[in-house]
Amino acid sequence: MPEADTAHAQIVRRAGVVSLAVFFSRITGLVRETVFAGLFGAGMTYDAFIAAGVVLSVAFVWIAVLRWTGPGRARLDEIAPFSMYRVVSGTAFLLMVLELMKLGVPLNEATWERLSARASPYVRSRMAAIQLQMVRGGMGFGRAMRAAGTGFPDHEIVAVGGALAGRDGWHEEMAGFLELWVEESEESMKAAALGLNMLLGSLAVVLSMMILSPLVQMFIHLDNVGR
Repeated sequence: MPEADTAHAQIVRRAGVVSLAVFFSRITGLVRETVFAGLFGAGMTYDAFIAAGVVLSVAFVWIAVLRWTGPGRARLDEIAPFSMYRVVSGTAFLLMVLELMKLGVPLNEATWERLSARASPYVRSRMAAIQLQMVRGGMGFGRAMRAAGTGFPDHEIVAVGGALAGRDGWHEEMAGFLELWVEESEESMKAAALGLNMLLGSLAVVLSMMILSPLVQMFIHLDNVGR
C-alpha cells in the first residue's frame, strides 16, 4: 500500500505540473489573440499576420536548431529549444549505438557513415567530434564522448559513460543507466516542451511585428482603397 500511495502521489504531482503549464499556455495565448484582434481586427490582415509569424518561427527552429553548428552553439545548447533537441537527438543516437554494440557491430567508418546518413547537420557535427576522439585518440566510445567536450547528448550521461568506460559489459550498464535517466527526465521534458510552446508563440509575435509591419500596413491600405 505505501508503494501504491507513493506512485499515486507521483502521478498527481506530474499531472499538476503539466496542467499548470497548459493553463499558463492558454492564458498567454488568449492575451496574444486579444491583442492582435484589437490591433488588426478579424479578417485577412490578422490571418496573414499570424500565419507569417508561424512560418518565421518554424523557419528559425529548422535553420538554427537543426542546422546551425557555428560559434556559440555550445552555449545555446544549454537553453531551450537547443537543449531539448540536444537531449532528444543525442539520446536517440546513443540508444542506437548501444544497440549496435549489443549486436557486436563494430564502430568502424562504415558504421559511422550509416549512423550519420539521416542525421541533421547538428547531430552529424556532434557524432564527428566523438568519432575523431576514437580515431585519433584511440579511445573507446565512452571516453570519446567525454573527450569530445560537447556535452552530447547530456552532461550527466557523458560523465557516467566516461566513468563506466573500460568495464566488461559497458554497453549493458550504460543502457540500464540511460533507461532510468530517460524515465526520471520525462517530467522535466514535458514541462520544458510546454514552456517552449509559449516561447515560440511569443517569438512568432516578435518576429511578425519586427519584419511584417510594412506588409501589414500595405494590407490595411489596400483594404481601405477597396471600400
